[in-house]
Amino acid sequence: MMNEMCKGDYPRALEYGLDAFHVNSTTREITEFLMFVYLHLRDYSTAFTYLEMSENMDQKGNGHDGLTVLRGYAYLENGMKEEADQQFQQAIRNTLLEIERNTRGAQDNDAHYVLAVTYSILGNNEKAMEYLSVLKNGETIDFGMITDLKLFPGFDAVRADPNFEAMFNDFEAKYLKLHNRVKEMLIQEGVLES
Repeated sequence: MMNEMCKGDYPRALEYGLDAFHVNSTTREITEFLMFVYLHLRDYSTAFTYLEMSENMDQKGNGHDGLTVLRGYAYLENGMKEEADQQFQQAIRNTLLEIERNTRGAQDNDAHYVLAVTYSILGNNEKAMEYLSVLKNGETIDFGMITDLKLFPGFDAVRADPNFEAMFNDFEAKYLKLHNRVKEMLIQEGVLES
């Protein structure tokens, strides 16, 4: 399912997610995944339906701050600004703490990505670009992040920034360089044919 999300194939991701939901509608991870897909499809009311289902489940939810931001985004797009702000502020606090403690999320730049999308959703392009610039300075970038930067509605505001296109092109080039290097290594090892 996440493979389709990373490729930007949201209809296929939705199909797989709904299939999983029909098999087991009591799993919080599946309802949160469907919320995620519907946000990407800009179907905010359906995303909110899955958010509500997720929050009504007894299971402990995924504590990842990226999901906290997505919950906030679903609230915001459904006119619930106070609830959205609570989610965004929690994500910002937790993510800054991750960076301060230099956790794996900070080292992998996941934390900076979470802050970039949060500030983009909040309309603070300057802060969003500040955190994206940290990703630019990294050695590589996750393909799913590139897809989100290109397609996720939460990045709509920051895409209008005049510096965004150059930064995005740098991200793509960085990813392709690593992708091609891995491909060459696999060819050398005989795992792939040239």
